[in-house]
Amino acid sequence: MTKSERKSNKLKLILTIVSIVLSLATLVGMLFTFGNMADTKNFSSMDYHIGTIDDGGKIVESRKSIYSDMSTIQDLEITLDDNSNITYKVVFYDEDEKFVSATGMLETDYTSTATPENAEYFRVVITPNQVDGEDVILNIFNMGKYTKMINVSFANVK
Repeated sequence: MTKSERKSNKLKLILTIVSIVLSLATLVGMLFTFGNMADTKNFSSMDYHIGTIDDGGKIVESRKSIYSDMSTIQDLEITLDDNSNITYKVVFYDEDEKFVSATGMLETDYTSTATPENAEYFRVVITPNQVDGEDVILNIFNMGKYTKMINVSFANVK
């Protein structure tokens, strides 16, 4: 074997080892990211709709509130930003997605330790506080301002 062939083989071996190490590092990073993604989920602005939920758990039209998609109650935690100007309620549903109950309007953080025994799912209804004595009228342009004031976290169960 010539000197140039040995150099070429050595270079190929080094490149192969570097390639394997980089592939493994990428794989570990992806597994860590996907593993964490499967554990919890947080609502984004896209998970809310303009309207409210009535005392019977039904969605009704309203431009003064927004409600979230229905999600699993497991590990539910809701935190408000320090300077938020919203109130919210949590609406609970059973395993058949039938209304169970709802909290009153809340202004503090919430954890799943206070959920009804037979609740399996929930929705959150956010209502902005009045401004200068007037209700806030929500639309697609201003609702994101209010959804950013609240963090709703729960188990990502499929």
